[in-house]
Amino acid sequence: MRSLIKPGSIVIDVGASYGDEVIEMSDLVGPDGTVYAIEPNPIAFPALQRTVALNGLKNVVCINKAVGTKNGYVDFDNSREIVSNNYASPGQENAIACISLDSLWEEEISPKKVSLIKIDTDGFEIEVLKGAEGILSHNTDCEIISEYLPHLDYSGFKGKDTLHQFQKMGLGIHKIQMAAVPIDEQDFDELINEMDNPLFMISHDLVLKKIKK
Repeated sequence: MRSLIKPGSIVIDVGASYGDEVIEMSDLVGPDGTVYAIEPNPIAFPALQRTVALNGLKNVVCINKAVGTKNGYVDFDNSREIVSNNYASPGQENAIACISLDSLWEEEISPKKVSLIKIDTDGFEIEVLKGAEGILSHNTDCEIISEYLPHLDYSGFKGKDTLHQFQKMGLGIHKIQMAAVPIDEQDFDELINEMDNPLFMISHDLVLKKIKK
């Protein structure tokens, strides 16, 4: 994060949980920047607010919503306390409000620059990225840190298929190993094997960089 976040810029933390990483993000953007900490979980969100309050993080905006392809509602899986891969109607049981990053950009952020988007949504990452085409087109230097677990279901994709979906969105894949290391398609199997092997101590996050044409 220290290499990616610029002072005075905007950082968006999608799936901020109780805010452990928000503290450092707040420090890195400084008093002229803003961190948007987004957490849909009704149990984790009050803890996030408490973290922000206890640390006096005046440049952090907490949002208690899910993030997806479009504004609307998604189904919150109470049994696992995560957003499922299903969109919902307003009156549906377990439905929670959902926004897209593009709508957040248009309504709250533009024309300020976004340095980093962090996404940790337990399988909803592709949906989040589908709703971020506008924000990424206006912020070509913005980079993404996305959780990636090879055998997790990402909107119907698993393993290498998930990585291919990231590529189809115009995103280059980098593993985190002290720094962001570029990964070519022929290395996908090795990447997955490393992530599945705890002895490698490799991060279960990827850096996704917009491929510049």
